[in-house]
Amino acid sequence: ATTNCVYDIQVAAQFGIVADAWLSHAAPYQDLAAFDEFRVYSPNRTNIVRLIARPKPGASVQLRFDILLLCEK
Repeated sequence: ATTNCVYDIQVAAQFGIVADAWLSHAAPYQDLAAFDEFRVYSPNRTNIVRLIARPKPGASVQLRFDILLLCEK
């Protein structure tokens, strides 16, 4: 796909409001180059973490990654 793939991840309220989120690890790391866009963030200080991924045309990717969250209680 050459369009954005958008994933909203709901974080349990017990952790508090998500203040920020970022990619902390990817394996294999070089596979991130197969994306035109790969972004992790928390929109409007909610309990949602949004992942946007847009692979380059013709790319085939098998990637494992970790997201780190900073939450306010």
